[in-house]
Amino acid sequence: DYQDRNTCVLFGDGAGAVILKRSTHEGIIHSHLGGNAKSRHLLILSKKNNTGNGYIWMEGRKVYVFAKRVMAESCLRVLDPSGTASKKELRHLFGRVTKIIPHQANARIIMAAAEDLESQLELHPGEAKNKMIVTIEKYGNNSCASIPLALDLSLRGGKLRKGDLVILVGFGAGLTYGANLVRL
Repeated sequence: DYQDRNTCVLFGDGAGAVILKRSTHEGIIHSHLGGNAKSRHLLILSKKNNTGNGYIWMEGRKVYVFAKRVMAESCLRVLDPSGTASKKELRHLFGRVTKIIPHQANARIIMAAAEDLESQLELHPGEAKNKMIVTIEKYGNNSCASIPLALDLSLRGGKLRKGDLVILVGFGAGLTYGANLVRL
């Protein structure tokens, strides 16, 4: 809705795909998916108007708080699916991660999620931030394409290579969220 300045400048569009194939290597190591249906009204596609179109609508501040929290939590869940690792063990597991590719909703959410990780794991300032792949400043928020696009750019640009351990993490309407720990 171009009349709603709270959302019209925040969303773009794009497409991306990741091709999977059978492998003897690890590939997808752990996945975590979740949702909070009680908060589904915070980010929705509104009902169709008289032109037949619906619009994206959200309560930005509340979505921000939700997103930064669940992105950090999802990263920890794929590192420790059973929830039994000590903080020291989690820090060690996190240290093995080459990069984190988050959904590129906005840079503030990405950096806030990194700060949450640093706080929860008692990391040095910048330790999680330096692992974040950020493409939003060049490509904007291209919705569900942001993670595949950032993965492709990172591989082509030499930031990632075969064998690296990577966390892919995102959130979206519904409110839903999830992460994958993958070996490239």
